[in-house]
Amino acid sequence: MLDTKNIETSYLNNLETPQKLSCLKALAYISQIDGHMDSSEAYILATLAKKFKLTDSRTFLQNLDEGEILDELSHISNKKAAMDLIKYLCFTAQADSDLNDKEVLFIGHAAKAMNLDVQKAAEINDFVIECLMLEEKAREIFEEE
Repeated sequence: MLDTKNIETSYLNNLETPQKLSCLKALAYISQIDGHMDSSEAYILATLAKKFKLTDSRTFLQNLDEGEILDELSHISNKKAAMDLIKYLCFTAQADSDLNDKEVLFIGHAAKAMNLDVQKAAEINDFVIECLMLEEKAREIFEEE
């Protein structure tokens, strides 16, 4: 599970409100891409919306269009914010423990829309997987007596 306390230091916080909304739309889209939104995906989305002070988060959950979202993401020129969004997309895609091809493709398309190298997106995903594995290992260690 993504540690949402770290969003305070996120490069996404430096974006203007319309770009933050675009990020939330991308996260909402990837949360629903497999046909349903898992509670852990919904938690990440709601927490980020709250951190961004975009309290009426239900409005961007309706009528999500991949093409429109990717067009909006193309206006994000801050590379660190773009990489941060890819990180959150990867965490969200993995939140339900079921990463599928549609999610992977969307992450790749989002990276391209923000002029990030797809290889960079793959590296970020590898980082996310390592974080999740370390988190699981920590749970195992602390559960042992």
